[in-house]
Amino acid sequence: MTVKKGLLDVGLKYHWVSFLLVLLIFAGYSLRSVIPYNFELVFFFILITLVYLLFKKKRYKQKWPQELVVWSGFLTAFCAVIVVLNLIYLPLTEVNFHKMQIALLMVGFIALTWLLFLLKPTIDFFWYFLMGASVLMVFRAVLELSSLGGFSLEGLSSMGRLGNALGNPIPFGLFANTLFILMIGGVIWAYKKHPVLLCFWLLLLFLNFLMVILSQTRTAWVGWGEAIIGWGAYYIYLACRHKVLLKLGVGMVFLVAFLGWVNMTIPATKVLKDRASLVFSDMDQYVEGDNPLTSVGLRLSMYGTAVTMIQEKPYLGYGSEGFLDQFKEASQAFFLKEFNLKHDGLQLSHVHNQFLMTWIQYGVLPVILLLFFFIYLIRFFWKGLRLASEEDKPIFIAGLVFMGSMMVAFMVESPLEFATYSAHYWLFTTLLFVFSLLIKTNQKLLDS
Repeated sequence: MTVKKGLLDVGLKYHWVSFLLVLLIFAGYSLRSVIPYNFELVFFFILITLVYLLFKKKRYKQKWPQELVVWSGFLTAFCAVIVVLNLIYLPLTEVNFHKMQIALLMVGFIALTWLLFLLKPTIDFFWYFLMGASVLMVFRAVLELSSLGGFSLEGLSSMGRLGNALGNPIPFGLFANTLFILMIGGVIWAYKKHPVLLCFWLLLLFLNFLMVILSQTRTAWVGWGEAIIGWGAYYIYLACRHKVLLKLGVGMVFLVAFLGWVNMTIPATKVLKDRASLVFSDMDQYVEGDNPLTSVGLRLSMYGTAVTMIQEKPYLGYGSEGFLDQFKEASQAFFLKEFNLKHDGLQLSHVHNQFLMTWIQYGVLPVILLLFFFIYLIRFFWKGLRLASEEDKPIFIAGLVFMGSMMVAFMVESPLEFATYSAHYWLFTTLLFVFSLLIKTNQKLLDS
């Protein structure tokens, strides 16, 4: 009993420290263009805290779950393969070192995983973090609007892409979208906490939605399908279980009416329609061979070029520096062969597909590790969802929703090639994994 009490006291004492560190990581990359600081330094404090707690707890018996070891093994293996392969390709350049630095971020997230598991915070930690992160995004949006003069309805409708004034609209939209699709599942939690908290939660949810739309970033809309399926099934399940289908129906009517009013005030649907219609028109031009140089056409041309390069070097790839040199030449040959078009070649820092990009640079092994990592996590969240109580189900659904959106995002972008994107995906994957693991661990203790 004394052992458990000592562990609990240590955990409670450092919960606020870990919460602040996690929020600082998010602030570090989401506000980097506004309040720049090196968010990687936060991992230094995480490591210090972890080492201190491990030393402090060494007199206690701690049984580490198998899932925690497997998680750490996957990240360590992927990181090690990327670092070793970059060291193999000589000479070592700034590009190689940059890619190794991004890969080594995973070590920091492994440390964060173990730290949070040691502290064993409650699920409130996760939901409050989403609120804090949303406030940071609203702060960024306010700064954007003030610089664009978009506080009036006229200014809002003619301002262009939100996120462009103080940085890049693509990451801005991606960060807001992640918060949006995850916060949909926290409405019941906020309702149980306090009516005022529920109102604030719904306000942040709506503001995240607007930020995603106004960023006009098609990639940022990834995850909506997964969110509709996952959270829709969850809320229908609750409505049937608690016999409140009528209230849910009335709520949906009010929601549709509210969104209709918003659309009349701020033409969000027009933004969606205009951006989506470009996809179909670009696809038609590419398939017909009229113009492969549209936005979608260039992506498809990238993929075609990538496939031809992979066929030539499938096992070890070209290396980080070798990609930059070879892709231009390979794309020239692709345009000439497929479209009879003489083109100077695509000079790109990355292919807009993480799996293809990883394969081109490092060969098939890290791609296999990445795919197995996705399969493992989807299986982990699905098994947890089936066994979880009604109150705990949202965290597992959030895991499935996020992993689904992450897989789609990896199909259309290369997030792991940039520190900012990479940190974003690893942070949310880490949090969802840790809190799901804590729920499963607590359930096993109760059952025993």
